Amino acid sequence: MNDSSVDLLKKSAFDMIEKICMLINHTKNTRELLEFSLKGIMELLDARRGSIFILHQNKKELVLQISNGIIPLDSKKVIKRLGEGVAGKVAQMKKAILVEDITRDSRFQNFKPRESYQTSSFICAPLMINDRLLGVISIADKKCGEPFDIAELQLLDFLSTQIAL
Repeated sequence: MNDSSVDLLKKSAFDMIEKICMLINHTKNTRELLEFSLKGIMELLDARRGSIFILHQNKKELVLQISNGIIPLDSKKVIKRLGEGVAGKVAQMKKAILVEDITRDSRFQNFKPRESYQTSSFICAPLMINDRLLGVISIADKKCGEPFDIAELQLLDFLSTQIAL
């Protein structure tokens, strides 16, 4: 990613933050906020797929709340245990992660990527307030086919904090 691409990404990120903040001030509907945020982040990062999982009351599972670009069979009542898959690992660690190629990442040896995904790169960040986990946002399948990079991970991590607030 060159400097002009990074500058454009930063400007787009600030625009997205402004839109999210405006929506927060004008809606009491959490689902609407999550849908708008996920769609905007996916557009910003040029991704085909994204999801937001919310921590269940039992504090042991994440429940899929919002998804975009996921085949309906894949998104029906999806529950991930803490530590399970990319989202579960992020929730357990309470730390954003970049997976350049899940088929070669030792952290996910038992993970079987779905055939419907065109790329094997993911970025995922926790939705946190202070040290309290609320959920996880995951972005996958970059349209250009390239893996996500550290700048995109940092951007997602920052935006996830804004969404959680």
